[in-house]
Amino acid sequence: MEKNVKLLIFLIITMAFTSCDPMRILVIKSKQNTSVTIYANQAMTNQTTVSNQKTIIRIPSLESPSKTDTTFYFALGGWGNSDLIKNLSKKIDSIIIIDNHEKILLKNQSEINAYLMKRRGGYAKRKLIIEAK
Repeated sequence: MEKNVKLLIFLIITMAFTSCDPMRILVIKSKQNTSVTIYANQAMTNQTTVSNQKTIIRIPSLESPSKTDTTFYFALGGWGNSDLIKNLSKKIDSIIIIDNHEKILLKNQSEINAYLMKRRGGYAKRKLIIEAK
């Protein structure tokens, strides 16, 4: 009986730790009179490994100006590994952030990579936020 209780406790603890691996999230936000536009390879959004198709992600979008954010979900784990950020930034051609005071234009991979590395946060650095403030 005591062996069964120990086994049960072991299984519960093991399941709790394995189910705590969070999903990586990319959140793109804007506030009133601001915008974020990302020109990217379509592989960024549909998570295929290779795609020559281009896509534009614009918040707020022209079709829905009241929408101020969008979220993309990726595989399990956090953005803590810099290789994950590099892989994501390779799929992004440019990021344009416009707010009330300035326009930020990120065009080369090192700028995009550095920008994304600074925007990791949350539990296990699982959330990556691109935001116009």
